[in-house]
Amino acid sequence: MAMTSLIMKPFSDLAEITNSLFQSVQDEQAAVTWSPPVDVYEDENQLTIVADLPGVDSKSIEMRIQGDMLWFRCERKPSYDEKAQLFCAERASGPFLRTIVLPAYVNTEAVKAHCENGVLTITLPKKAEAKPRQIAIEG
Repeated sequence: MAMTSLIMKPFSDLAEITNSLFQSVQDEQAAVTWSPPVDVYEDENQLTIVADLPGVDSKSIEMRIQGDMLWFRCERKPSYDEKAQLFCAERASGPFLRTIVLPAYVNTEAVKAHCENGVLTITLPKKAEAKPRQIAIEG
């Protein structure tokens, strides 16, 4: 005769809930096979993001801003035919996804992106209130 267990298992229940919540994120990450290197820097006027994307067609890059997140993704096709006999394949290919957390002081409505020679450059101007300004001292 089998007995039904009435013992609560809070940790396994929590794990099950957590797994279901993050499944879509895990599915998205599982599809990513490489990650292009990026530089992110700022000056007094703007935030700049530069990504190395050699071999990527600029027309195939998808970029979005949602809240304080900027993300761009694409897929780099391999340079060889899938029927080719490979001796060495060191260059990454396949889909990628990069996300950048944006500071609150950038103007996401005025973002500009340009891709030339396999280098994607994204510029986000700072909001006027975030730019440094000289304060006159009276007296």
